[in-house]
Amino acid sequence: MFLIAGYQDLMKMGIKIFDGPISFLAKRPFLSWALTIIYAGIIFYFSAQVNPLGYIPGFVTIPALFKHVMEYTGLGFLLFTGFLSIGKGKKASLILALIIAAIYGASDEIHQYFVPGRVCDIVDWAADSIGGVIGSLFGFSQKK
Repeated sequence: MFLIAGYQDLMKMGIKIFDGPISFLAKRPFLSWALTIIYAGIIFYFSAQVNPLGYIPGFVTIPALFKHVMEYTGLGFLLFTGFLSIGKGKKASLILALIIAAIYGASDEIHQYFVPGRVCDIVDWAADSIGGVIGSLFGFSQKK
């Protein structure tokens, strides 16, 4: 309670500690793009696994399509903040994030075609794209 009250007092005085993830990342292009590239690399790594995250108890009960939506929601958000951080407007950042997330999702499915035990599935790509839309729109809906 003390920390919340102290933070609110600072805000009343005009001292901002943290404006939120969009504002924070939009002012730091290197960090924003580094996180985006790392996140995309993690997606690529798990796409190369026969049973990604299947060994985590409880995670296997989550429907596969929901997993695709979840992972690409993060990518869509990071892509949006990345484009925003290099001076693209909110609308341009949204459009670019949507396009890149969909293209990356398609390339991810093509990559899985060559991984033994994995398949290339257009339904998975659609789920990836929906996740990219959700993440990008979440970023778009936030104040900069």
